[in-house]
Amino acid sequence: MYISLLFSSSWLYVTQAVTTQGFDRHGLGISNVLGYPIPAATTHWWFHQNQITYVPAAYFQGVTNLLIITLHENSVNDIADNAFISVSTVTDIHLYENNLQVIRHLMFAGLNNLEALYLYKNQIQTIESGSFRYISIATIYNQ
Repeated sequence: MYISLLFSSSWLYVTQAVTTQGFDRHGLGISNVLGYPIPAATTHWWFHQNQITYVPAAYFQGVTNLLIITLHENSVNDIADNAFISVSTVTDIHLYENNLQVIRHLMFAGLNNLEALYLYKNQIQTIESGSFRYISIATIYNQ
């Protein structure tokens, strides 16, 4: 595999990263595995088509201008409660074509400006009561 990194003043784009663990359960996250922390000014964060399996709690802490998170076409099977708590500016999250089976009630907490959540092509079997009460959302895509 190869690494394709594109940094601009506000975009971070990574595709086909050299890792089989993706985010690890110790909260190191893929950007630390690759040695690239998320720049604080990032507005668009693309980590699609990698092998990410887990998004740790508060991973995006300190990234105050983030608008779009793209994690589609990975192997995400779990997102920690409060993973997005510090990024209330996010308007779009792309999680389609992953392995999510359960949506927990604190998984998307803090996403006050979310306009679109893309969840289609997962294996969602359970959505806990109150899973979307902490967010103001316009559309959930789950075809």
